[in-house]
Amino acid sequence: MEFNSRDRWINLAMLGAKAVIFIEPNVPVGSYEAETKFLKIPLYFPRLYISRSDGEYLLSLLEKGEVIVSIKSNMQYERREGKNIIGFVYGTDPDYRNEAIAVLAHYDSYSIVPSLAPGAKEALGVSVLLDLARFLSKHPTKRSVMFVALSGHNQFVEGARWFAEEYFYGEHWWTMGKMVKLAISLDFSTESDTLGIPIAGWTYGGPGGGGKVF
Repeated sequence: MEFNSRDRWINLAMLGAKAVIFIEPNVPVGSYEAETKFLKIPLYFPRLYISRSDGEYLLSLLEKGEVIVSIKSNMQYERREGKNIIGFVYGTDPDYRNEAIAVLAHYDSYSIVPSLAPGAKEALGVSVLLDLARFLSKHPTKRSVMFVALSGHNQFVEGARWFAEEYFYGEHWWTMGKMVKLAISLDFSTESDTLGIPIAGWTYGGPGGGGKVF
C-alpha cells in the first residue's frame, strides 16, 4: 500500500487483513500523513515500511499472480526515561550573576518509522547549545547563562513542560527558576535559510501574538 494513503489501512484491518506493507512515497510526507499510521488504542496489526524500489519490485511480482514473501523485522521498542540536562555558566558581575538567560534546545528525534528519524538535522539546536556553552565558559557574560538540553520534544514537548512546571511553578523556583529573566529556545532546520523569531509555539494553540521572519 502507498504510504501516502492517510488512514485507509484501517479499512484493510476491518476487511480481515493481518498486516500492511507501506511503500516509501516519492513525494515529501507531512506530519499529518505520518500520524494517521497509528491509533490511540491497542491494535495488533503490524505496519511495515519498505523502500520505494523494494515496493515497486513486489508490485511487479504481484502483476504476475499471487506472491508469497517472508518478512523479518528486528524493530524493538523499549521504555526509556527521558532526562533534561541543565548546566550553568555563572556571570562575572556580582550585581547580575543571580539573573540568568536560559538557552534551551531539544536533543531527541522522532519519526513514525524509527530508523528514519532525522537525528542529524534535529541535533543542530543542541549542537549550537553545546558550542555556545563552550564559548561562554571561556568568555562569560555579566549575567549567568543557564543551558538546558530538553528531552521528550515529540512527546508533546514533555521535557519543556516539565522544565517550566518545576522551575517556574514548582520546588526549584526559589533555587533557580526565579533567576531566569529570559528564555530562548533553539530550533534549527536545514530546510530553509530564513530566520524566524516566534514568541510562542504550536503546542498551545499556535504562535499567537506574531513574531518576526527574516
